[in-house]
Amino acid sequence: MSDTENEGEPKPAGEEQKRIIAQLIKDEPPMVAGATYYVISWRWYEDWRLFAKLDETDEEGGQGSEDAVEAPGPIDNSELLSDKAYKAKGKEPTVRAGQEGRFYSVVSAKVWQQLHSW
Repeated sequence: MSDTENEGEPKPAGEEQKRIIAQLIKDEPPMVAGATYYVISWRWYEDWRLFAKLDETDEEGGQGSEDAVEAPGPIDNSELLSDKAYKAKGKEPTVRAGQEGRFYSVVSAKVWQQLHSW
């Protein structure tokens, strides 16, 4: 069973999520034209990174590394949508203009699918 086929199973702990996503990121090739990528709210992704301690290496430890951070819940990209268009009846939401790394991050399809499955 692949890492993305875990419906009905409990969510793995933050450290296991970190391991899975770090491996997916390590194994993926650089961005190429024609490949599928997903936009994800920077705020949600940053909350998940804090929960999973993605930016910490095993050697770091250090003060505060044991502080528990709550899982961020399902991916929420609503802040990427224009509020006016989103609330207007009969109209599709439109994406706000923004800057990668400030408002959103771009992730591969495999990373998106894994994060979405949790």
